[in-house]
Formats: sequence, structure tokens, C-alpha cells
Amino acid sequence: TLTAAFRLSPEDAKKLSDQLAAKGQGAPKEVAVEDWFPAELIAQGESTGGSTVPATAYPASDMYQPPFNQGTISRVEGTDYFVVEVHAQ
Repeated sequence: TLTAAFRLSPEDAKKLSDQLAAKGQGAPKEVAVEDWFPAELIAQGESTGGSTVPATAYPASDMYQPPFNQGTISRVEGTDYFVVEVHAQ
């Protein structure tokens, strides 16, 4: 499993969200917050009383590289942060 958390500029976040939405509707997802995530995401998880943040998940098929052939890219609600989680079967 490979996990990455990153933040884009508001303009680039909108572009990526639009590209993802054009391929299909996203699904609600709770993203587990890791201790190495950006401080803003950790704080958001703690503010909800847990260790997750709400997000909208889309297939990460454009990001697959062998051996990673399944996974999601999720936009964290109310932010310009994305979390990519890809897995090898």
C-alpha cells in the first residue's frame, strides 16, 4: 500500500476535482488520519473527535503504476487536500 497526502492551490484543486467528477460520481469516505499527515488534517480529525476526516473518493486509475493497480484518490471535505491510497493485488 502507498499513501500520499498533498495540498493543491485552490485553482488546481478545482481542476483536479472537476477531472475526477467528469469520470463518475464520487463516494463518501472516511480517510484515516496518519500521524505524518499535514497538521491541518490532523487537527481536522481531532476536532471531530476521531482519527478520520470526511472526504469524497474517486477511483485513482489514472495514477496506477505497477505493482499498484487499485485504490482511490479522495478530496478532504472543505479543504484543498487530497489523499491517494493505492494498493498492489
